[in-house]
Amino acid sequence: MTISEILTAYLNILWNSFQWDIHYFSQVWMYYLLLIPFIFYLIFFFVKWAILTLPIWLPFRIIIHGVININLKTKSKI
Repeated sequence: MTISEILTAYLNILWNSFQWDIHYFSQVWMYYLLLIPFIFYLIFFFVKWAILTLPIWLPFRIIIHGVININLKTKSKI
């Protein structure tokens, strides 16, 4: 598989997951009983998307955390 095929497959997974979530958020039963189903699905939604987008945001977080640690170490030596 080439990089473009892998990227296309990953974006298809994200798009299908987003469509699935929008489908369930648009269901009327999600808003019955004081929004309890909606709240639980919203929590699941955030956890699911944090995991699905992990390959995108984790490298940036690691780089930024490393730069901050380097800056703190150099300031503490001064």
